[in-house]
Amino acid sequence: MLVRFLVPANIRHNSGGNVYNTRLAQGMRTLGVDTEVLAVDGSWPDASADQRRRLGGVLGAGGRRADITAGTVTLVDGLIACGAPDELEYAAAAGRSPWVLLHMPAPSHPDGERRALRAAAGVICTSSSAVASIEMRHGLPACQVALPGTDPAPKAAGSAPPHIVAVAALLPNKDQLLTVAALARVQDLAWTASLVGTDDADSTYAAQVRGSIASFGLEGRVRVTGQL
Repeated sequence: MLVRFLVPANIRHNSGGNVYNTRLAQGMRTLGVDTEVLAVDGSWPDASADQRRRLGGVLGAGGRRADITAGTVTLVDGLIACGAPDELEYAAAAGRSPWVLLHMPAPSHPDGERRALRAAAGVICTSSSAVASIEMRHGLPACQVALPGTDPAPKAAGSAPPHIVAVAALLPNKDQLLTVAALARVQDLAWTASLVGTDDADSTYAAQVRGSIASFGLEGRVRVTGQL
């Protein structure tokens, strides 16, 4: 069996989704599964018509492809799938329905998400909360859950006062502005915090986060580390 794993080429920073995808591919290969990772160019999930058309070719949406045999399974990252529902539907009509790996729901693309997931051969989510959201919003039963693992490590000793760590790229959908606003409401308590994640994926939003920290007078307590 060959697994063709389609991942978004436009997510270049170190994200939880990228790490999960890399470890998943490594794990399948360790188990002896022939795995091919294909980085798909495009501004996913908002790719252009040409980029979606090229994706359709990779999926075999227009007909048979010599490299997609009966023993081939195609797995598509949800960021791509939710931005290309037409292409997934065409692939399904051609008998090439891919599986979709959904790291998190896509509330900004509800129709694309619904159509793409319904066209998929199956849906794998990385959390039970994602499954609950998909089942509630789209009525999709029997989504599979594959939780991310961790490498063995000693238990952290903690700190006094507590140090709060929020790990995510500085992006609007991660909403560090909300985190900063919440921390500003508990300044009477003893704590420090770090926002850990790339700050160049959306430089405008990163500047807003830094501005919010300054406006609340939290420069001495909240640190923006960038990607570690």
